Amino acid sequence: MKKATIITLLLFLPFITEAQILTEDFESGIFPPDGWIQIQNASDPDDAQEIVWYQQDDFESVYNTFGWAHTGNYSAGTSFGFMDTYESYLITPQFTPTNANHILHFFFKQAYVEDYSGTFKIKVSVNTQNTLSDFTLLDEISEADAPINFEEHTIDLSNYIGTPIYIAFVNYDDDGDGEEWYIDDITMEPIPIPGPTINPLPADNTTGINITNTQTSRIALSWEAPTTGGNISQYDLWLGSQPDDLKILGHPVGMTANPKTFHFNTTYYWKASAVNMSGESSNIWQFTTCDFPTMTAPYVIDFENNGYIPDGMDQSVDNGRKFWHFSNDPTAVSHFGNATNTNGTQSASGGYFAFVKDLGTPSPNGTVMFSPYIDISNLTNPAFSFYLISDNEGSLNVNLTIYAKDGNNWVNVFTNNANTNGWEQKVVDLSGYNLPNITQFKFVVTEPSGSDNHDDIAIDDFKVAELNALAVNTLTMADFKIFPNPVKNIINVISPITPQKIEIYDLKGQLLQRVFNTKKLNISDLPSGTYLMTIYNVKHHSVSKKIIKL
Repeated sequence: MKKATIITLLLFLPFITEAQILTEDFESGIFPPDGWIQIQNASDPDDAQEIVWYQQDDFESVYNTFGWAHTGNYSAGTSFGFMDTYESYLITPQFTPTNANHILHFFFKQAYVEDYSGTFKIKVSVNTQNTLSDFTLLDEISEADAPINFEEHTIDLSNYIGTPIYIAFVNYDDDGDGEEWYIDDITMEPIPIPGPTINPLPADNTTGINITNTQTSRIALSWEAPTTGGNISQYDLWLGSQPDDLKILGHPVGMTANPKTFHFNTTYYWKASAVNMSGESSNIWQFTTCDFPTMTAPYVIDFENNGYIPDGMDQSVDNGRKFWHFSNDPTAVSHFGNATNTNGTQSASGGYFAFVKDLGTPSPNGTVMFSPYIDISNLTNPAFSFYLISDNEGSLNVNLTIYAKDGNNWVNVFTNNANTNGWEQKVVDLSGYNLPNITQFKFVVTEPSGSDNHDDIAIDDFKVAELNALAVNTLTMADFKIFPNPVKNIINVISPITPQKIEIYDLKGQLLQRVFNTKKLNISDLPSGTYLMTIYNVKHHSVSKKIIKL
């Protein structure tokens, strides 16, 4: 008895097993097809017959301008009715979407060019086939958006993977008129993943891609559509400095993009992924930007570039969320100087300046900014000067260190972790460093504490020139000499004035000695090595020189 019951159910309630694929082209002589049902829900039940689904013959109408079948001779069609509100359901057998087959495909169209305000709906039930209240909406297409020729439509059923479901195709109208709808070639075949995009520009492995400004220069990227795979719904553009750590930039319309913010002499990896419901595919390409430009001394960086980093300069890719910023408004930087007070001083240009906010998590290797390459071969006594303002407002100072590039090495040529008296001019003598003809400078701000945030340090008017051309108040660098150097015990400052202060720093930026109002300094207790000696006048301007302790 139990066996007979099972056979009866199989005979009268056909369904599609999980191993089978839902496929229907309406070409059989049975309608609804085996396992399908239709249900009409109308405000006037007597008129429900007007809106039934039926097998549409492609040859039976003289009005067959656009064709009633997508392939073969038949499709499923439903007419309109003149009742106030109606729904006409054509419902599939039960089937189970899988990981491999969870995209429902079908072709559909409307009959009339005129808009009769009809709506075509696709619904799903996870319970019964014949209880309309079990069905929920998956998608709907208004008559205004529906095609007059057969077009493919897809429904993503990934939310129902592993769940037996029924799908209903519904002709709906609520204004006493409506549209005729036709569907054909229903399948659960997966959409092929698009093939990879091709023919990138810049071409793969291109080097020397030109940029001028690392904030504003753009690089034109383009590609061509795949020649294999499925249809494409969108492109995803990815870019990064590591092939396994690309970040999405967006979804370009078309096959071109013009991203900005690139670093000098950096290899970038990118891809333009072709995407559809089934997935995406792409090739990863790479290009390398040009090296820093080379400028010739004397050379001035005054930061007058409308709030952007000057051309030819760059910031470190390791800065994280801490950057050098550029502004011409001290009042907008809350801890600039002493709470925006500059003690009546200003830098040489008095306009834009570069600063680092002493706020938030410090960059592990400091907040780093690079100059262009600078050719100093025509300088007899190379040096640089700049203006600095730093005030900890009673907290801790950040550290500013400036390095010069000597081949592959960075040499510490200046350091500061003390308050300034407003803007102070600093001059650094480079003659003792034997730098190559073409060098570069690196500006590094490090913070002793991530919780201390009162020293928004700033610099301006960085100038590389002859030593005696860099004025400190009314004196030139030539007026400040030290003797002897190298030194074993006592070092002397030879100048027309008595220095207001002398400081000795090690190459890590640690202050080791400080004396006031003297021209002599005893460094006999210091270990042998290289140090930075900074000499201040009464105006708080300073000169820094390299000394060697024997």
